[in-house]
Amino acid sequence: MDQPELEVSEIDELERVVGDAGAKARRLELSLLERITNRFSDERRIGSGGFGEVYLV
Repeated sequence: MDQPELEVSEIDELERVVGDAGAKARRLELSLLERITNRFSDERRIGSGGFGEVYLV
């Protein structure tokens, strides 16, 4: 399924979040999470657990 285009600022934000192993948890906008998970599509879900679902970005 086609992934929506992300803006440069959104890509920068994602790179900061995943690129720093020592980073603390960050709050991301729901609209960004919806876009990078294709609206939380079952096709992008890779697991689930006690804290929620896990999606492939």
